[in-house]
Amino acid sequence: MSTENQEKIESTILRVKLSARVNTDKDLAEILGTSRFSFNNMKRRGTILNTIFKWAMKENLDLNWLFYGDIQEDEKPVKVLKERKE
Repeated sequence: MSTENQEKIESTILRVKLSARVNTDKDLAEILGTSRFSFNNMKRRGTILNTIFKWAMKENLDLNWLFYGDIQEDEKPVKVLKERKE
């Protein structure tokens, strides 16, 4: 995987963490419904975006912002999940 692709994945993961109100890959993996081991493997292979996409669709999040950092003028920059279910 190219460095550019890895940087895009890392940027997307950071925006997903903001939306999900988590700080660690472990917590994000849990929210995405996968193990930390699987999350790290998907991240390394560059396939984590598929899992993020499915989760974001389910949560009705702004895909343009999550994947590209784009914000529509009439929208809030990010829909943050209300509360994490413990």
